[in-house]
Amino acid sequence: MVQTIHLQPHDPLPSPAEDHVLVVARFASANPGETVLEVSVNSPSLRTPPTPASRAQDGPRSLDEAVRLATTFAQERGIPRVYAVDRTGGEMERRVADHKGERNLEGVRLRDFNE
Repeated sequence: MVQTIHLQPHDPLPSPAEDHVLVVARFASANPGETVLEVSVNSPSLRTPPTPASRAQDGPRSLDEAVRLATTFAQERGIPRVYAVDRTGGEMERRVADHKGERNLEGVRLRDFNE
């Protein structure tokens, strides 16, 4: 059975060395009012960078739906965990969206992925 772990908006992402599927909701770079869903896979048989979960290809329309699809994918491939994080869900993220994507508010720089 696949374990689903929901991270808080600012939690660190799991180690790339750990087998998992990662689902991230974040603000679009060009349009901070739009949310982008990205999925990446880290397992011995498949490693992918963050890839958009495209609506044009009948992809998920919400984080919950993306997590359900990722869980099915993980189950089929024997990947033990799915992590989900909504990087748009915190107070600071809402302020960034309100300021048209400006990520340097009050000296705090927000990043969608660990750098």
